[in-house]
Amino acid sequence: MDLIRQIWVESGIYQISPGQIAMIVVCLLLLYLGIVKKFEPLLLVTIGFGGLLSNIPGVEIATGDGLLHLAYVIGIETGAFPLIIFMGVGAMTDFGPLLANPRTLFLGAAAQFGIFATLLGALGLTELGLMDFSLREAAAIGIIGGADGPTAIYVAGQLAPHLLGAIAVAAYSYMALVPLIQPPIMRLLTTEAERKQLEWNARRVLTLWGTTTRIDDYACKEWSGMISGYYHARWKWYLDEVGKALESGKPHDGARFQQELRKWMEAWSDSKETYPVEASGDSVAVAKRLWKKYGDAFKEE
Repeated sequence: MDLIRQIWVESGIYQISPGQIAMIVVCLLLLYLGIVKKFEPLLLVTIGFGGLLSNIPGVEIATGDGLLHLAYVIGIETGAFPLIIFMGVGAMTDFGPLLANPRTLFLGAAAQFGIFATLLGALGLTELGLMDFSLREAAAIGIIGGADGPTAIYVAGQLAPHLLGAIAVAAYSYMALVPLIQPPIMRLLTTEAERKQLEWNARRVLTLWGTTTRIDDYACKEWSGMISGYYHARWKWYLDEVGKALESGKPHDGARFQQELRKWMEAWSDSKETYPVEASGDSVAVAKRLWKKYGDAFKEE
C-alpha cells in the first residue's frame, strides 16, 4: 500500500498545480494557432512547446539545474538571445510596404504611445486596487505596448525577471495574432479606394518601382502569385520569342520585346487579380523531382 501511495504522490497528476494546468491549456492553444492556423509558427510553436516543457509537473526543467533554466541563464540574463533575435528580425524584415507608402513611418510613433499607455494602465490598475504592480514591473509590462518582442524580453529581464515568462508570452502571442486582428481593423479604418491604392503600391514596388523610372524588379519576392502570375509568364513569353527567332533564322528583336514586356508589366501592376494565401503542394517532393532531373548538371566530374 505504501508503494502505491508513493507512486501516486510522485506522479505528475498529484503534483500538478492549477497554475500549471492553466499554462498547459494556454500552450496547447498556442500550438494549435501556430500549427493548424499558421499564425506565426516560428513564434507560437516554440513558445508553446517551451511552455509545455516548463510546466511538466515534478520535472522542474525550468528551474535549478534544469535545461531550460540553463538556457535562460546563458541567453536571457546575458542579453545574448534578444540580440540574436534582433539580427534575425532585421534579416527577415520587408521594407517594401514602407517604401511604397512612407507615411506608414508614423506608425512607429504609435508604438511609443502604446508603451506609455500600457505603463499608465498598469499603474492605474494598481491605484484602483485591482492589481499590485511596482513602477519597475509596470515599466516592464509597458514595453509590450511597443509591439517588440526582443525589447520586451530584455527590459523584463532587467526590471522584472519574475514577470519575464508572462511578458514574453503576451508580447509574442498578440503579435502573432495580427493576421487575425488586422483585417477587420483595416476594413473599419480604410476605404476601398485606399486599400486598392496600397495594393497598387505593393505591386509597383515589386515590379516597376513607380511610373516613370526604369528600376525593374527592384524587390524580387516569392509572394503568392508572383511566380505563377508574373515571373513564369514573362519567362515563357521570352523563351517563346527566342524560339521563334531561332526557327525563322532571324535575330531576336530585343528592343521591341522590351517595349511590349513593359506594357504587359504595367498592365499586371494595375490588375486586381487575387491569389491564394494558403500554401499548396509539396515543395519537398518538387525539389526532389527537380534534383533527380537536373542534379547531374551540378555534380563535379
